[in-house]
Amino acid sequence: MNNSCCFVAKARNDAKSDIPGRKSTGATAAACRLPEAFCSAKTSHSFSIANYDDVSNCTPEQLAKLIDQAVDMCALRIVSSYVQEAYRRMIFTKKGTEVVRKRLSQGEQFCYVFRWLDDLLCYEEMACSSTEVCFQFLLACFF
Repeated sequence: MNNSCCFVAKARNDAKSDIPGRKSTGATAAACRLPEAFCSAKTSHSFSIANYDDVSNCTPEQLAKLIDQAVDMCALRIVSSYVQEAYRRMIFTKKGTEVVRKRLSQGEQFCYVFRWLDDLLCYEEMACSSTEVCFQFLLACFF
């Protein structure tokens, strides 16, 4: 893995905060096959990947915070696009939150959150790479 990727991942990781009392089983890192930078950073002083192992005892506020953090950690892929990155981020944030909440309501395990968001990133990249009325396509797909 290239060092700049590790640095960016670590910097984003350090910007987040722990939920007190959470213990890491490492299930999230293993299940999601997260990059080495995230796996090694799970014991960071300010953020723990353990937050994503289980949400069964989280309050609604804690769950909302975890979802926001997970979506925020996902970097949009760099593509040649007619849609500005700020709009892409706004659309991804809205749709990412919806996807995570829907999957959780279907009883799926929260430890797969980064897989769900990665799938969404792939769709977002394909939509933005399209040269045919890109913005309307994004609106149709994500709203």
